[in-house]
Amino acid sequence: MRRQMQVMDPKRVFACMSICSLCIYACFLCLQKKYQFMCRVSQSQQAELSSSSVRANCVSQIIQCPIFCTGFTDSFFFFFFFLTITVSFSPVDWINLSLDDKTANKMLWISENGSKVCRRTEEVCPVLDRPERYEYSPQVLCKEGIWNMRAYWEVETSGWVVIGATYEGAGRRANSGPSGLGENDESWGLCWSGTRFQIWFNGVNKDINNVPFYSTIGVYVDQPAGIINFYAVTGEGAEREVKLLYKVKTTIEKKILPGFWMGIESSCRILRKIE
Repeated sequence: MRRQMQVMDPKRVFACMSICSLCIYACFLCLQKKYQFMCRVSQSQQAELSSSSVRANCVSQIIQCPIFCTGFTDSFFFFFFFLTITVSFSPVDWINLSLDDKTANKMLWISENGSKVCRRTEEVCPVLDRPERYEYSPQVLCKEGIWNMRAYWEVETSGWVVIGATYEGAGRRANSGPSGLGENDESWGLCWSGTRFQIWFNGVNKDINNVPFYSTIGVYVDQPAGIINFYAVTGEGAEREVKLLYKVKTTIEKKILPGFWMGIESSCRILRKIE
């Protein structure tokens, strides 16, 4: 005897599809609100975004949102799946940084037109002493300050490098206390400890577990919102992917400067946005 196939009530199928559509729409609304700082593109910039050269400079982030939908036929059933959405930073947030050699500790060597810093050993670079130069900490800051704005940048690292930002007026001399990124309450830093990434603030570190090493790191600062995000960057072009490593939510009360702390036999290169 042949088994007859049960036919679903079209009204119930339509109702289930409507619920799914509402769930997806709600998810998009949530993402739009949560990531609205990534999607600020004026009408004059929309045409520019259509070009492949600009799209290549956008920073994409993969987001997976769980969707749970229910419906009824002659029996109960449900769906649980992930909706994968890619959102992008506006390219206007990308800032091309340049290292300020006047702030560089004497053990650091600046090259490539102010885009690369390296530390070989304890060898000292023959430069003049300056009040704005880091006296003890092997650290350098960038010329560009961040205040009342949003900014994103990427760096490529090798060795032991702390990537972060500090208040412009934070101490840099030996008599001003700890001055390394994340060693005081006026700076934040991310570094690879050898086994895991760590986030540093006020001399205390927090492990970021179950994350492999990435040589390219992105940093996003939204000063008005008090957000400092650190990202792992992989791939190029269409294969480019950006993953959130850690989000700092704080109050940024003064201008901050991007900076880098350098261990022995280490280097850091600031990546430029291709115009």
